[in-house]
Amino acid sequence: MAISKSLSRRALILTIVLWALAVVSHAVWYVTSILSGPPSGDLYANHVSFQLLMFGLLRLPIWLIVLPLVIAIETAVAGKKF
Repeated sequence: MAISKSLSRRALILTIVLWALAVVSHAVWYVTSILSGPPSGDLYANHVSFQLLMFGLLRLPIWLIVLPLVIAIETAVAGKKF
């Protein structure tokens, strides 16, 4: 029983770390893809901080919905006996 809980906790931590890595990678890709094009006429839109704000408002909520879904699926699959 203790091994199962320890393994489950490790799997949860690994899932969260990989999720965070995916979010950071997506944020970097999002910002660099926007800023690599021609400069916008709106000067504020040419800054990394503004693009990160837009990522946080437009893309991060999707990621925040995905994390509990992945954890729920992982928990359901781990609970089944094969």
